[in-house]
Amino acid sequence: MQKRLLFLLIGVCLITYSYGQDRSNYKLLWEITKEGKSSKSYVFGTMHLQDERVFKFSDSVIPAIKATDVFALELDPTLVGGELSERFEKLQGGENMYRKILSEEEYELLANKFMEVNGSSIEDYPMSHPLMIEAAISPSFKNETDKRTFLDVHLFGVASHFNKEITGLEALEDQFPEVETLPESEIRENILQLIDLDEAEAKQQQERLIELYFNGSLEEIYYLVNGLGSIDAVMKSRNETIVQSMDSIMKDKTLFAGVGAAHLPGNDGVLDLLKKKGYNVRAVTATFKNPEFEYELTPTIETWKENRYKKAGYSVRTPGDALAIPMMGDVESFTVADLYSGGTFNYFHLDYRNSEYDGSKEMINKIIENQLADEGSELLSRREIQQDGKTGTEAIMKVGGETMRAQYFEIDKILYVFLIENKLNELTTQYANAFFDSILFFEPEAPSPIWELKNDALGAYSIKVKGAVKSLSREVPAPENPEIFYKLTIYTTVDVENETFNIVRYNDQPDGYYINDSSIFDEQVETLLNSRGKVISGPTAIERDGVNGASYEVIFGDNFHARAEAYFRGNRFHFILSQKTNEEEKVLEDDTFLKSFKFEPYQALKLDTVISVNNRYEVKLPQHVTETESIAYGAIDAYTDNKGFVALDEAAGGSYFFQWIETKPYLHAESLDTFYDDYAQQLLEYNDTIISSKSSLLGGLPSRQVIMHNKDTHVRQKMEFLLDGKNLILMLAYVGDAEMDRVDQYFQNFKITGGALKFDLEASKMSLISKNLKSKDSIVFEEAKGAFDYYIFDEKEEKELAALLDYQFIDSDDDYSVKNLIIDELATINSKKTLKTLVRFYNAAYSTNAAKIKVLEVLPSLGTTEAYEQYFSLLKTKAPIRLEDANYSVFQNVMKKPELALKKSEVLLSLLEKEQFRDKIVSRYAQQISYDSINAPTLKKYTDEILSYFETDAKKYVDTLQRKKFQYLTYGLISNYLTLVNNTDTLNASTKRALLTIGESTEEKSWISVRALIVALKRKVKISSTVLNDKLENFYSRYELMEALIETNNKEQITAKYLDVVEFGKLSLYNYAGEDSGYYPDRINSLGEFTYKGEIYHVYTATYLSDNIDYLGVVKSGTINLESLEPFTSFMDWEGYNDENWEQAASKLIKK
Repeated sequence: MQKRLLFLLIGVCLITYSYGQDRSNYKLLWEITKEGKSSKSYVFGTMHLQDERVFKFSDSVIPAIKATDVFALELDPTLVGGELSERFEKLQGGENMYRKILSEEEYELLANKFMEVNGSSIEDYPMSHPLMIEAAISPSFKNETDKRTFLDVHLFGVASHFNKEITGLEALEDQFPEVETLPESEIRENILQLIDLDEAEAKQQQERLIELYFNGSLEEIYYLVNGLGSIDAVMKSRNETIVQSMDSIMKDKTLFAGVGAAHLPGNDGVLDLLKKKGYNVRAVTATFKNPEFEYELTPTIETWKENRYKKAGYSVRTPGDALAIPMMGDVESFTVADLYSGGTFNYFHLDYRNSEYDGSKEMINKIIENQLADEGSELLSRREIQQDGKTGTEAIMKVGGETMRAQYFEIDKILYVFLIENKLNELTTQYANAFFDSILFFEPEAPSPIWELKNDALGAYSIKVKGAVKSLSREVPAPENPEIFYKLTIYTTVDVENETFNIVRYNDQPDGYYINDSSIFDEQVETLLNSRGKVISGPTAIERDGVNGASYEVIFGDNFHARAEAYFRGNRFHFILSQKTNEEEKVLEDDTFLKSFKFEPYQALKLDTVISVNNRYEVKLPQHVTETESIAYGAIDAYTDNKGFVALDEAAGGSYFFQWIETKPYLHAESLDTFYDDYAQQLLEYNDTIISSKSSLLGGLPSRQVIMHNKDTHVRQKMEFLLDGKNLILMLAYVGDAEMDRVDQYFQNFKITGGALKFDLEASKMSLISKNLKSKDSIVFEEAKGAFDYYIFDEKEEKELAALLDYQFIDSDDDYSVKNLIIDELATINSKKTLKTLVRFYNAAYSTNAAKIKVLEVLPSLGTTEAYEQYFSLLKTKAPIRLEDANYSVFQNVMKKPELALKKSEVLLSLLEKEQFRDKIVSRYAQQISYDSINAPTLKKYTDEILSYFETDAKKYVDTLQRKKFQYLTYGLISNYLTLVNNTDTLNASTKRALLTIGESTEEKSWISVRALIVALKRKVKISSTVLNDKLENFYSRYELMEALIETNNKEQITAKYLDVVEFGKLSLYNYAGEDSGYYPDRINSLGEFTYKGEIYHVYTATYLSDNIDYLGVVKSGTINLESLEPFTSFMDWEGYNDENWEQAASKLIKK
């Protein structure tokens, strides 16, 4: 590993360094001779660097190149560009092996390092070969004084300048071996060392290497290489290949060979192997007097590659094969990284002949603006140019720290861009000019469009198109969550002959999402169409290739007819549209474009990302895996830790999930099957149905396979879950029917390593819970307490559970205390011993008030006569105290048993005299009399007895000081009294006085007071005119009292003042503002009225004293109908009103 790290380090550029070192032992150039031959060859130790210091080689190097026939580097520089392009294409894709050989923590460090160095995710990097990943995260340093190209390439340029024969000593495969030949242990060691590599140390190490190279001492270089690791088998094999090639050449010709300096020294180094082949080698004496050899790059244009694009109408020559790189949609950028000049040649074209863009020169200006958008960019020069009879624009600029020269031409709605990135002084050389001077333009081919079948293998559909296909694909925010993006794939064509514009698009859901309510998407389709036009027909249900969909007829821009179809296929949405560009015609029902759409079989599921969890579980997921946010479990959860991953099957749109969950030690079930049954129920969501559940095997262990379906979706959930010791594994896929079988491939690749884990699911955990509840460690205690939320206790555990009631725990005495939880669980067990246990505990001296409340709460749920007797006896004789703001649930289970309230009415009513019980008992009877049609007639006979307390409680309630003093005096109590009054046949004087006591309350905005007056009116209780007028004068109570007066035939008591349209408008606005905001205005003022589109509107301001802001309100005038009272239609502007033109402001509000 260390040598590879060394070579990665010496393959990058360095900072400036002062060099005054001793060069007396300089031995980088070696003369090679053989007995009986007068010819001389040479081998020179190079470095693949641009640092200016490595170019300070000895005076003998250039003459040695001139004196030899052949020049050779490790790789043939005349072929390496094209070969590298081909090799890189082969290295794209493939399995991300680092997920397999690294732990989760190590892989996270690698991913973070890759993002830090490259600014992008390792998951999106197209090269999976370890050498490419290593190179991508290796440190890189640059200098202003760096040469334009690398030392070895510079020497190649010198040799080319002297017209030497050029060749290579190794094949590309020698430097880029197949992944399968590299030991996983070595790959792992290499990447971990690079992750840990400190940049400062790397820079220091590199400085040392350059210093040694500048000095030229092979002994020191050999020592450094040995210090980092001895020559290994790979190095030796490469050295043998190099010497074999040199020997073959030197049999007939003289040779100058440039190889990495580290290859020369040591046993089995190149020099040693040459000696073993019978050659004599000696170091050439080094002097450093001659100036650095300079030569001008002379382009041999006839050997450059001609790149011709007939459909776009241009050609250009480049010094090597151009590599096509996707830019956007169907647009490709063509790039040549030229080692000879150290520059990058690039060109591309944009064809917008089928777009609405008019072809103005603004396109060039926008592109230059975009290129200069980044901070620090600078336009150095710009001028108009002529090339091959066409006018264009040339710009030289600095972008992102790099300089480039670009030429732009816009010809007949095609934009052509040609550019070179290099050092500033290299941009205008003869070599650079040759690239720009080679540009030729000609008439683009314009083939007659015909119907052609477009087969989108990834989208799994085909369709006939006519004309050029344009891609508008992009990433867009999800409608339901704009922070999440998903890919929208869109293609458009224009059928010029038939004057039709066509769209075909599809999208999968964002990673980890699936469709849980298809009606939402149906609405979105209609919303989308109506936002750009008007749906005039549809949705009409259709089917294509077994996939259900909907068709629509639409008018765009009031004139252009279109037809559209939308489909859901599993988790994927498809949409096609054909629109006329001619206002006079309609799209036919059998439109060729729409009719030709066909769903094709999905591509095979690719599981190429390895996920490893806890060094025990391994599974492969589709590409672009995302780790889900970890769930923060609490004490009441049965789980303690989790890790999840989600991935999208790009071929079919299915969402794939993998989750590991660590369960707590209290996990318990009667059997594994019972656990699986319960867990499947936990996974059910709203409207989910289990349509299949069967035993299975996952990783060789017994698991459960479940298929769920939701009637609101187009997808099914196919899952397998496994309990392995305390580890719960969930594998899940959201897929369409056609994808169901492919999911099994996902399940079957799951692997478990290691032996069986010990955990007894069926064993009781009672003793462990008991032990940990007694712990003084609050965390241990809370976890054991939390187990009550999921642990199911049985009768065998009752004795130990009951014994815990005698223990003093560390938690507080509240509703959620351990003892209250134990009481709940004992009531659930409900054995013959339970009642005795609970009563004993109730009567114990250490039983707290909260615990007694809990016991009384659960006793009725035991359902036995003895339990009822104990319940009422304890209530009468030993009732717990009712504390302020504390739960008092002693009647909770009585309320759930109407038959008990009926049977025990005399006992319950005898408790009314105890104020702490009164509101609970009144509530029970009020609710039952109102809603229990069977028992209500029997229970009505008790209303007079209950209402006998109404007057006393009413007087206390209207006294706010008294109300605060007594816990039972609640709004609910008075409300239930009013409910009973409504259900009583006759009212006695006391009840009437109680009604008026509440109704005449002067408490501001008291709804219970208004309600009491309404009940009094309906029960014909006389209300003083003063009280009634006061309440009518108040906006808060006016409308409801007017309704009640009308209903009770007392509408004559509604004075004319309240029937004035302006005043009624105020009332309408008051109620609207209160209902809309939750707060009623303190004041309503009239501004006036005006007419808008033939209707009269009243305008007001509504004022809230709390914020001292006026708000504009508008009310549409109408007729007040006392037979059926309805408020006027109102509008509010909650932005605030600032005395602007109220009529103008009101008009805007109505329009809005």
